Amino acid sequence: MRHPRRALLVPVVLLGTLGAPAGAGVPLAGAFVNVPLSVRQVGMGGIGVGPDDVLCGWSNPAVLGFSTGRGAIAVNGASLADGETGIGGGASWMIVPGAALAGLVSSYSESGTGVWAGGLALGFLAGDSLGAGLTVKGIADRAAQGTASALAVDVGLAASLEGFRGGLALRNAGRPLLNVPGVEAGREHVASEMRAEAVYTYARHRLSGGIDYSKLDGRNARIGVGAEWWPVSLLGIRTGITGAADEDWQYSAGLSVVFRRIGLDYAYASQPGGGSHRLALSCLFPGPAPAGERAAPARAEPAARKAARKTDEPASQPSAAAASPAVIDQMYQQAKDAYAAKRFAESRKWAQAVVSVDAQNWRAWALLGNSLYSLGDRPRAIGAYEHALAINPGNVKLRDWLNQLKTQK
Repeated sequence: MRHPRRALLVPVVLLGTLGAPAGAGVPLAGAFVNVPLSVRQVGMGGIGVGPDDVLCGWSNPAVLGFSTGRGAIAVNGASLADGETGIGGGASWMIVPGAALAGLVSSYSESGTGVWAGGLALGFLAGDSLGAGLTVKGIADRAAQGTASALAVDVGLAASLEGFRGGLALRNAGRPLLNVPGVEAGREHVASEMRAEAVYTYARHRLSGGIDYSKLDGRNARIGVGAEWWPVSLLGIRTGITGAADEDWQYSAGLSVVFRRIGLDYAYASQPGGGSHRLALSCLFPGPAPAGERAAPARAEPAARKAARKTDEPASQPSAAAASPAVIDQMYQQAKDAYAAKRFAESRKWAQAVVSVDAQNWRAWALLGNSLYSLGDRPRAIGAYEHALAINPGNVKLRDWLNQLKTQK
């Protein structure tokens, strides 16, 4: 027997677009807790679209390790069919670069009954392009016959390399039991879930596309596909579709408006019982930039720029044929060292060499912009910063500096 209303239990905060009807073998809490929280994820067919959206950590805690800011906070609400509503939120903080801790909470209610879930998630980088994560959460399902509660654990992996991002997560591992007092057959497991996704970002046109796979115990596997486009750095548009073979496919659309550190996200998703609307407000706290990569470098003195133009030439120029990851890292380090020593012309040439063989390296594009700016070449610096921001649109500090630079006379 299917329960149409339970299909609308798309999470609170930035509810996911995956609220399929609950089957007889899948408890209400299990169905609810496995739906994505991120409003952006909802609008893109269930696919995560950025490490600085803290609510994406609900689907895979590993993405938190790729956060570029010092921290983030988000709150949201959902208006579902038949008057049901949801609320939720999340907050993260960077413990050290490459490791972030987040708290996430989600709640749904209808006529005195409902479900809430909350958890603590840790994501960290195990290398430059590989992240891992763990979430421990509690779940409570309130109903007329009593309250069921449980603990659950999520584990996840995520990778990012040359425009590609991928993730794999096992959610509700261990199949914890729910116990409803006074109900003889009240012991059920919170439905475990396997999630996988892959996303490719075409930086030149600020366009991302991806595919999402999820398999919940007791249900058929679901597939989601979606696309996101940022026509300008302040506005993002996305659309997606998700479903399973024996169910109606659900369509979604959304947009984001980002100004400085504040983001406003909206998503609409079709549901079996009617459409749902979701709205989220988030704030990102930018972290300190590494040495040599600051988004707002100080202006160099004219004499220093003149001397740099005349004397700062690299001893050798690497070729594209030598573009192994190790060589690219060495070239980038050469650019950083030259910039730190105020040899801006040398830094520019090394950074240019990196982006010529690794066009998705946003850090090298940002460093190239720093070098060009310090050499007094403001128009080309703006172009380099735009490349960096197109690859990493969540870098608020870089966006703020670019906007400031564009307004300078």
